[in-house]
Amino acid sequence: MYIVNSIDVRWGHVSQIKAEIELFEKSSLKQYSYYHLISGMDLPLHNQNYIHKFFERNQGYEFIGFGNKNWDVRNRVHCHNFCISFLRSNNMFIKYMSRFLRKMFNRLQVLFHVYINNADYIYRYGCNWCSVTHDFVTDLLKGKKEIFQTYKYSFCPDEIYKQTFAINSKYRNKIFDYNNEFKGCMREIDWNRGRPYIWRTDDFDTLISSEKLFARKFDERADSTIIDKIVNRIMFEQQA
Repeated sequence: MYIVNSIDVRWGHVSQIKAEIELFEKSSLKQYSYYHLISGMDLPLHNQNYIHKFFERNQGYEFIGFGNKNWDVRNRVHCHNFCISFLRSNNMFIKYMSRFLRKMFNRLQVLFHVYINNADYIYRYGCNWCSVTHDFVTDLLKGKKEIFQTYKYSFCPDEIYKQTFAINSKYRNKIFDYNNEFKGCMREIDWNRGRPYIWRTDDFDTLISSEKLFARKFDERADSTIIDKIVNRIMFEQQA
C-alpha cells in the first residue's frame, strides 16, 4: 500500500493532473505491467482472472481513449483560463459568473492571438480514465515539470495531457483503439443519457455482456442494487 500526499483537487483544475502524477509516481516504485486510473464511482465488470488474461493477450498496448479528433482544444490549453477553482462552486452566482468570465477572457485571448503555449503542438483529448504500461508511466513522469508548466492554466487538463503525450511520442503506434474513445480505454461510459449516466439495475444485462473491463459511473444513493448485483456476480465468477 502506498500513502499519497493529500492534494486539494478542484474540478477542471491542474490539481487533477498533480494528483494523477503523484499516484503514478508512488505506484511505479514497484514495477507493474499496467497502471489503471479509476474513480471511486467505477466498478470492474469482470473478475480478476478475466482482466489479467485480457492484458496478457494485449501486452504493450496503451488503453487511452481519444475523443473526436476534429475538436479544437487550443482554448483549453493555450489560453490562460481564469476562475477554474470556482467553476463547481456551491454558490450559484460565483459558479455562473466564473464560467462567464472564463469564456469571455478566452475569446479575447483568441481574438488577439494571446497564447501561453506552442500553438503548433498536437493536442488531443479524451476520457481521463485509462490503463497504461510501466514504460508509458516512466516516460510520462520524465516530463512532469513540462506538463505542470504547460497545463498550469488549462481547463480540464486531465482529459488532455495523457492523450497529448501519447500522440506526440512513440506510444502513438501502441494505442489500442484510436477511433473509439471508450473501447480505447475499455471503459463502459454513457454520455448520451447523462454527464455521465449513472447505471441502474435495469442496465445489469447490458453491463455484464459488455466487452469493456470497467464501467462508470455508479452511485449508491441513486441505485445501490446494481452495485450489489455486479459485485456478487464477480465474486461468484472468481470462486467458480
